[in-house]
Amino acid sequence: MFQNRLTAFVLTAVVGFSASVMATTTTYDIDKDHSAIGFSVKHMLSNVKGNFTDFSGTIVMDDKDASKDKVDVMVKTASVDTRNAKRDEHLKSPDFFDAAKFPKITFKSTSMKADPKAGKTAYILT
Repeated sequence: MFQNRLTAFVLTAVVGFSASVMATTTTYDIDKDHSAIGFSVKHMLSNVKGNFTDFSGTIVMDDKDASKDKVDVMVKTASVDTRNAKRDEHLKSPDFFDAAKFPKITFKSTSMKADPKAGKTAYILT
């Protein structure tokens, strides 16, 4: 009787371990040379475009369950760039980002899915 319980326990432990080994995730570091974090804001009659030049992050993709994919990004607010130095300084001020008080913007996704308009080339993150 004890031998059967021990065998069942060992078999359960091996199956549990094998299942965790088979579930694979891959973590990617965001490559700043091939990525961009940008924005566009309507201002009067035009759109003002800009980006952030200093950021980092990771993307974790689960090979078995895409609903478990995650994105974690950190952006340095002082790296805002609209190609207008005076506007950039204003954006860094307490009127907008308050970069001195809030030096980082962080984003941690709760879901990630392919954008139906772009197929597998763009994702919607929430």
